[in-house]
Amino acid sequence: MHQSLTKCFLGSPARLTPNYPGRESVRAIFRSQATGQSDSDSSSQSKDAAAQNVSPPTQRPIPWAITFDIRERETIWTDENKARLVKKFAALELGLDDDMLSYRLRQITLLLPDLSDKVASIKPALLAEILSDPALVAERCVRLRDALPHANVSQMVALQPSLLLEEADVVVSSIEKLGELLGVDAQVAQSLVTTDPRFVDAEAVGEVLVEMSRLMPKQDPKMVLLRDPSWLLRVERGTKRLGPHPDDICMPSAPT
Repeated sequence: MHQSLTKCFLGSPARLTPNYPGRESVRAIFRSQATGQSDSDSSSQSKDAAAQNVSPPTQRPIPWAITFDIRERETIWTDENKARLVKKFAALELGLDDDMLSYRLRQITLLLPDLSDKVASIKPALLAEILSDPALVAERCVRLRDALPHANVSQMVALQPSLLLEEADVVVSSIEKLGELLGVDAQVAQSLVTTDPRFVDAEAVGEVLVEMSRLMPKQDPKMVLLRDPSWLLRVERGTKRLGPHPDDICMPSAPT
């Protein structure tokens, strides 16, 4: 009875046996101690051996070596990103790296601060031509400032960067002709070219005045143009800019 109670409360003798490792586990432990390495070491060595058998990947050209971002659908085309792209292609056209092109651009924007905000809208070919000789462009800027004291040269060039490719004397002479054509003094003429650099082309302004005279024969086209400079865009004509007038084009006769 005593044995049955002991068996009831303490369980079977098998349950009282300590949790010693089995025979196979003991053999595995002694085997690892004899060889001096564990299973983890052997697995790591096998991984190293497998890694040595893998050949290194071949070197391929970086896909963004030309452009800075190839995920166009995920790119937000802000003015900053547009300017980076314009400068990238301008640098490629000049054969310069990005740092050198940025250095040349800073030389120009120190004289023309308004131009820095317009880089995104400049064609890369035009920017490359401007930065091909920054010393010459800087000299033209200084001469324009000296000859046009009533004009904001920085704003004028920012609206029409192609003016940097023309000689300063040619630009100044054209503005003087503009004043004579409109019958205004130098201050008014220089203010006009500041707000709208298209007035620099005195020949185009003359063509506009002729067209305005045809459209409004009872009004003074000069006064109308001075009150509303947008007329320069609305009636701008001339074969040099818009091609021949449609009414002057002779249609070929039908074959008989």
